[in-house]
Amino acid sequence: MSLELAARKLGLGFRPSKGTDVTSAAWIESQLTETFQDPGVARYGEAVGTWPDDLVYSLDERVTRFRDRRAAVKKLDKARVDNATRSRRMNDIWSEYTVFKQDLHHFAARGAYGDDQIRQRLMFFWANHFTVGRKGDENIEFLGHYLDVAIYGALDGSFADMLYGATTHPAMLSYLDNNVNVGERSKYAARCRRTGCQAGSNDNLARELMELHTVSPARGYTEDDIRGAADILTGWGYPYADGLPFEPKDFWTAFFSSRAEPGTKTVLGVEYPAGDKALRMLTDTLAADPFTPRFLSRKLAAHFIGDAATDDDIEAIHEAWVGSDGDLPTVHRVVLDRALAAPPGKFLWPMVWLFQALRVSGAHLFYGYEEIDALHETVQRHPDMIFEELGFDFWAERQPNGYSDRNEDWISTEHMDRRVRFAALIHRFCNPERSVDEIMDVLDFDAASRALVNRGANERERFVLCLCSRTFMEV
Repeated sequence: MSLELAARKLGLGFRPSKGTDVTSAAWIESQLTETFQDPGVARYGEAVGTWPDDLVYSLDERVTRFRDRRAAVKKLDKARVDNATRSRRMNDIWSEYTVFKQDLHHFAARGAYGDDQIRQRLMFFWANHFTVGRKGDENIEFLGHYLDVAIYGALDGSFADMLYGATTHPAMLSYLDNNVNVGERSKYAARCRRTGCQAGSNDNLARELMELHTVSPARGYTEDDIRGAADILTGWGYPYADGLPFEPKDFWTAFFSSRAEPGTKTVLGVEYPAGDKALRMLTDTLAADPFTPRFLSRKLAAHFIGDAATDDDIEAIHEAWVGSDGDLPTVHRVVLDRALAAPPGKFLWPMVWLFQALRVSGAHLFYGYEEIDALHETVQRHPDMIFEELGFDFWAERQPNGYSDRNEDWISTEHMDRRVRFAALIHRFCNPERSVDEIMDVLDFDAASRALVNRGANERERFVLCLCSRTFMEV
């Protein structure tokens, strides 16, 4: 298999100027071990450079901006202004304090130009496994940090570390409503019973922690186990509507003992103590449970290999997981090796397809970082609009089980129509460097696929048929 094809199977593909002569094995190893610089384009159509440091925000900076935005909105609410004035000022407040648009541009630039393409594919998998989506305006400012730090930044560690980091991140805690998970016997609940405020338990995160993130229903846990996990999670997460201290340093370790259920808790026959240390004990126990590697080995195989995954593939991934105690680089090496050796047939996610279409054709779609607040054009180049139209958006309001890995869920008239429209847009407006024939040569299209593409009446139709062919959409 050529390196170009390997890059599409495991990553996002090479841009015309980014090919390399190393072997697939050496390239894969470099992808797992090297440190990569984030790319960025200042303005549309200009040369690719690096993403500015001042557009990368720490969690503390995000919390400060979030706090200041809430204060500005509160001040505006107290002012007696007409609706038009309020709407204009609200737009100004969002433009001044919000960072999620910068996050989306950063994400898009990395996908279109980044050299870390395998690491990005791994990040996409784990970000979809530990699904977080938009929840009103409470967590949208934290989603970029969640992807960059809690997921991408944890690829070199253990599953147990990623599990704990994802579970306790403010984006996850707010997305699954754990910031309102209050112990029924907590001091806060007792005060609410006296004063009339509302407080109660919420098991959303506890349920997904066991059902989707670790052991799966095959473990045979009970509602009592979920209740015990929910009790351990009480007190975790900043309750946005409350008057508790709002300190940035507390945000990723936001545990309020006054809201936590007191006493010991039991989950799957294991007893856990009161206090914040119990959550790490719980996530470590779930990570080490034999059902977790079984569940995730199948899921990794389904994502990277697809329907062609064999029992031997799954067992090889499982053995790597168990033998390394869930060391992610060790597991990932086996996953990638097995995926590289598997026959084609894995249907690409819409977002992965789009990045590959841009990279393999050498096209440019997204606005640059200096154009984040650019006015809309007839041809939209804003990542938020593009991902929304594509039907695949990590910033969207989505279900906790994430996007499907089943081929049939993406092969529909609606999704095909979207790909056709994007392929046509890329050809007409995005200045692809490679011709259709060059793309087919680079990707080694067979005679039947070439014949299908050549049915196009002109270059635009041939380009659309090429990018929407089975050969391009499956790896």
